[in-house]
Amino acid sequence: MGSAPSALSLIAAIMYCAVAAAAMLAQTRAVIRRQVVWHRWGWALVAVLFVGLALLRVFSVEDWIRGDLRAVFYEQQSYESRRSVQAPLFASLFLLSAGMFAWLFYTIRQGIAGRRNVTVIVGLGCAGGMILLFSLRIVSLHSVDALLYGPLKLNWVFDIGLSATVLASAIRYRSVVQRELG
Repeated sequence: MGSAPSALSLIAAIMYCAVAAAAMLAQTRAVIRRQVVWHRWGWALVAVLFVGLALLRVFSVEDWIRGDLRAVFYEQQSYESRRSVQAPLFASLFLLSAGMFAWLFYTIRQGIAGRRNVTVIVGLGCAGGMILLFSLRIVSLHSVDALLYGPLKLNWVFDIGLSATVLASAIRYRSVVQRELG
């Protein structure tokens, strides 16, 4: 992990810490207001995930992992055929994320009612999206990289968008619980 983080990585780490703090405040509110257990665990999980993402950014772990994977491919003299490993990984991640988001949509539409429940589900779903984004950056398939890092900078759009949605969900959760329970 020799390289120092870029200024953008440090800004992202600060943003992740803000999201983690908001999630912990939501979790604390859930505990104080005796909300259902999955609300408490959900916000705690989101907070831990975003602290982890901040640490990964600060210590450039993503670059280190990607570099190590490239070194393994070079060492095994299979760098040119790396797409045979990357493509199935990407397909698996895509199917997993499609399933996760289908479940999220279905859960919100059918099974979960109430603003508190929806904010927790949205927070958890977007946190799952952050895991997917991190995984896609690790897999580093050329066509995916072209989308993520191309002219639209979808990497940052998704990163900031998902983080901001989790932040908004945590803030909304706190206000809804406060307002509904006095």
